[in-house]
Amino acid sequence: MLTVYYFGEIADKTGLTSEKMDPQEQQISVILQALKEKYALQNGEFQVAVNHELIDLSQDLKVTETDEIALLSAFAGG
Repeated sequence: MLTVYYFGEIADKTGLTSEKMDPQEQQISVILQALKEKYALQNGEFQVAVNHELIDLSQDLKVTETDEIALLSAFAGG
């Protein structure tokens, strides 16, 4: 099963640090949409890493059960 990790404010909102999902080889956009609906997350509220690398969400990656997804609180430079 696919593991989704939550960090920072996203972990606070979900009440979890991680959970398992069955992706059935879906696109990352489908999984993120399901998580946004489940936890009332907003676009721009988080960044996404797949297998320890930040991704550009305009590239709709296909994920499998061996992948790890991390939702990280959005951060700004300064």
